[in-house]
Amino acid sequence: MKLADEGMLKILDEWRIEVDAKGKEVLGESRVSLSRSRCSMDECNLGSWACDGFLDEMVRYAKGPNWNHAHLCLINTGGLRTQILPGNVTTEALLMALPFENSVQVYELEGRYLQEALEFSVGVNWSDTFNSGRMLQIGGMRVIINASKPIGSRVTATIRCIDCDVPRYLPLDPDATYRVLSQNYIGDGGGGYSVCAN
Repeated sequence: MKLADEGMLKILDEWRIEVDAKGKEVLGESRVSLSRSRCSMDECNLGSWACDGFLDEMVRYAKGPNWNHAHLCLINTGGLRTQILPGNVTTEALLMALPFENSVQVYELEGRYLQEALEFSVGVNWSDTFNSGRMLQIGGMRVIINASKPIGSRVTATIRCIDCDVPRYLPLDPDATYRVLSQNYIGDGGGGYSVCAN
C-alpha cells in the first residue's frame, strides 16, 4: 500500500478551498426544479432553460436590423446530466448540470439540413415511452412531432425570426439559412449530427 504524498495533499487542500468557494458562488435563482427526467423523450425544462439562457446571451451580439445573433439553439440531451433544484443556482449546480467542456458556437445551417437534424433527433422508433437518447433540446423554435407519419415527414417546425420588429414564429423554410447556436459537440457532428457539421 502506497502512502499519499504529504506535499501533494497540502497543495490539494489549498486548491480545494478555492474550488469550493468558486462552486458556492450564486449565479442566479430558479423558482422551479429544472429537471432532465424526460429530456430523452420530450422537451424538458432544464434543456429549455439552457437554450433560452444561451440565446439571451446572444442578443448582445446582434447586428444591423437583427434583434438577436442566432435564430435558434440546439443542445444534445446527453450533455444535460443533473437537475437543478429550486433556489439559488450556484456555479457547482450549473457545472453538475452541464459538466462537459463544450464551447458554444454559432454557425449557419440551411433549413433542409435543420429539418434533417430534427428528424434524426426523433429517432427511428419514437413513441411516448421510447427513449431515443438523441432528442435535441431546443430554443427559438417550436417543433411538433407526429410519430404516425413516415420517417422524413414526422417533424413540423417554426423558427423565431430575428430580423423582425415583433418576434414571431415562421414555418421552417428548407431554402433559408438559419444561424444556429449549439455546443461544439453538436456543431462538430457529434452524436450522429454530421448534418450540422457539413
